[in-house]
Amino acid sequence: MNICYVCKKSFVPKTELSEGNISLEHIIPNSLGGSLKSKELLCKSCNSMFGETCDAHLSKQFSHIASLLMIERDRGEIQPIKGGKNEDGDYTIHSGYKPAIAHPIFNKKEIEPGKTKIEITARDLTEMKKILSGLARKNPGFNAEEAMKRVQISKEYLAKPIQLNFGIGDSQAFKAITKIAANYYVHTQNECEQISKVIEYLKTDVDAEITFHYNPNEKLYPLEDNEVCHLLHLVGDNINKILYCYIDLFSSFSFLVLLSDNYTGQSFSNTYAYDILKRKEVSKPIFLNFSKKQIHSILSKNEILNDNESVTNKLNRLATIIHKLHNDVVIGKLSQIAADKTLKRHPEGTPISKEMLNEYLAEVAESYASFLLRESKIKK
Repeated sequence: MNICYVCKKSFVPKTELSEGNISLEHIIPNSLGGSLKSKELLCKSCNSMFGETCDAHLSKQFSHIASLLMIERDRGEIQPIKGGKNEDGDYTIHSGYKPAIAHPIFNKKEIEPGKTKIEITARDLTEMKKILSGLARKNPGFNAEEAMKRVQISKEYLAKPIQLNFGIGDSQAFKAITKIAANYYVHTQNECEQISKVIEYLKTDVDAEITFHYNPNEKLYPLEDNEVCHLLHLVGDNINKILYCYIDLFSSFSFLVLLSDNYTGQSFSNTYAYDILKRKEVSKPIFLNFSKKQIHSILSKNEILNDNESVTNKLNRLATIIHKLHNDVVIGKLSQIAADKTLKRHPEGTPISKEMLNEYLAEVAESYASFLLRESKIKK
């Protein structure tokens, strides 16, 4: 189309005299790993409006999942995961599954009258130096430089797993999910009149019961081992006069969007599936066939996300995949660290010898043993 499907303004290309209003819209938000995009959906103004409201809200709800899966964006880096907790404190997980304490930790202990011992855990040397300098300003007898000499740098595996809590689904999230379905419809059918009521809903703050969780017990499409997909399945049914879109995000969070219950167009179905880990479009056979009565029946039940066994199974599968990704990253780092340690023991340019290989294997065995011990403790 040559107009924005939301505000109906014509697209104006960029020229020397005008910035134009054409924008690149991701059908599924890029922050979630969405790759399918078009310049024939939304103008700059509408794109920005959604990006700052419901899209931002949905991205925030899925931020933990996207970061744990190391989703790469067109712009920006993988975001750190904040809010992690275990019995020992609060943590932030940085790119590459690097956990760090969320804030400095201070432990004070009076060892004798008038004399206090302070143990400080900081996230890096810069932060430690800043803390010690602050203590020196408040305590003239305290020597920050001498204290820095006693700083110990250590890296260790966490003794206990980190717990992350998040929720998916509210009015703003459902609006963003609805927009994904509307985007895909306009993108594939090149028209927007059939979804005029949905467009009005997207433009206002009024809630509409057209998007809901849909998690049947049976699998709707096949998945390979360790495959994580975004899937859109759009159906226009001229006989039942309905237009709907099934949306599955991260092969785990499934929704059904009723785009119209008075559909008058031609019958059709379109499916788009994207493997977000391999970053490629894939083919997925899927079949959904609802009557108008069935759609409204599902809507009236208003399935609760946390009470559905199929959701639990899908989330467990996703957690297993994330854990494997984490282990693969860690093992790769351990191998690289072992190689660096081995090479540092020998002059630069030394040919690889059997002795060096044995040293490398010994380093790998030691680091792997520590890692596997940690894994066994977690599983217990």
